[in-house]
Amino acid sequence: KTMNSDKAKTHILVVDDEKADRMATCRVLKNAGYKIFQAKNREECLRLARKHNPDLLLLDVNLPDSSGMDVCQQIKAEEGLKDIFIVLLSAINTDTESQAKGLETGADGYIARPISNRELLARVEAMLRIKAAEGALKASEKRFGALMENSTDSISLLDVKGRVIYDNPAA
Repeated sequence: KTMNSDKAKTHILVVDDEKADRMATCRVLKNAGYKIFQAKNREECLRLARKHNPDLLLLDVNLPDSSGMDVCQQIKAEEGLKDIFIVLLSAINTDTESQAKGLETGADGYIARPISNRELLARVEAMLRIKAAEGALKASEKRFGALMENSTDSISLLDVKGRVIYDNPAA
């Protein structure tokens, strides 16, 4: 696989009610080779998130029909969407308290605007690397769990004090 074909398979949903900001963000990401979807409000965001299950959601904090933080919480609470990586964006709520609050709502990142195109792209790529690493870890845990559960050998896991914290069925 080439890097561009991987990017073309990566879906990013950009949600911003400010058309100029949304279009600029989309242009940067499209030029980098990503598949982009865009929304201008909460309703469109949720509809497109459910339809496309994007790899990354860039979500403006201030939407006309809702707070981006509320939308973030709703997405993170929905079974089919909770694994979407969400980065909140804001040109207004840029102080550290707002950023902390955004991360506490379940966002995976927070970007204060204005931001250069180069930094935006670098942050998006960093988030996608983190998401890929998390996905690989989950897959590894699943394989490990299946191995432990299906092994005919007796296997026990101990904590640092020597206490048994897990016995497989054969144990």
